[in-house]
Amino acid sequence: MPLKLRHNIAVKQTKTAVIAAVCIGFLFSFAQLSYDLFQEREETHAAVSHIMNSLKDPAAEAAYSLSPELAAKVLNGIFQNPQVKEGYLYAMFGTGETELLAKREREVGETSLQWLAQLITEEDKLYSLELHVSIQGDPTGLLQLRIDGGVLAKAFLDRAVVI
Repeated sequence: MPLKLRHNIAVKQTKTAVIAAVCIGFLFSFAQLSYDLFQEREETHAAVSHIMNSLKDPAAEAAYSLSPELAAKVLNGIFQNPQVKEGYLYAMFGTGETELLAKREREVGETSLQWLAQLITEEDKLYSLELHVSIQGDPTGLLQLRIDGGVLAKAFLDRAVVI
């Protein structure tokens, strides 16, 4: 009487090993993608901080001198980075009042990666940095940026395809 293949112990072990390997592969891929998502968020915060700190002094000077032209130049420099979708530069007065010196926005189209962009960046998070001309004293201005999550999602997806 010939043995049926499905009752063979070697076939059962092979099937179990393949299923276990696939499950472990999915688990490790998910862990790698989760870690990469965490790293992308950290890199986004670091990039925004770097952008804002690199133009902190010219932005503070524009706010101190109440110069819309200089403020527009600062925002033009910030917008060289494709991640930035909105930028605002305010002058602040000792009374707590603010005056908008420059504003710039980039049109961002709806993409199919919008759900991923919301995972990577916090929805409509506005990054702010108080500007000071000297170390002491009240702030002279405020620099605010909003990041385009679609650019970050595309970069994340490009790396995720490799995994």
